Order: sequence, then structure tokens, then C-alpha cells
Amino acid sequence: MDFVQALLLPGSVVFFRPGIDTEVDMSYQKWLSDKEVAKRYSISRITVWRWSAQGWIPKPRKLSPGCTRWNAEELDHHDREVAA
Repeated sequence: MDFVQALLLPGSVVFFRPGIDTEVDMSYQKWLSDKEVAKRYSISRITVWRWSAQGWIPKPRKLSPGCTRWNAEELDHHDREVAA
């Protein structure tokens, strides 16, 4: 099949088949701040950064100057792996 690809955001892609599919948004990602990650794990914001630096949780992504966030799906995947 011939797929058309359209870039929405860096690292995000939407695929659709013209005339067959309506646009399927595969770019939806939930991004969490250090405060939200701290609440998720019941730790301090400083500990979030320490854990990230030590590799205990996935590293955050810099979305723009002054905006660093963790991908919720990556954290979910990490949590499942640790629990297994």
C-alpha cells in the first residue's frame, strides 16, 4: 500500500491512506513535568532528576528552551519492565 506520511512534531508522524483512512493521529503523547513525575512516584522533584541521571527512570526530553518533560508512555513501559 502506498502510505502518505506527514510530520506534525519532531519525532511524531501521522500515517493515512488517501481515500481509505481518515487521518489517524499517532502523534498524541502525554508529557509530564518533573512535578508530575514526582507526584506519580511520591518523591521530591530533586529525586526525579537524580533518578533520571542515575538511569532509574527514563531520561526527559527537552521540548523547547525552558521546557523539559518525561514521556508518560516511556515511564509506563519502564514501570512494567521493573515490575516484571
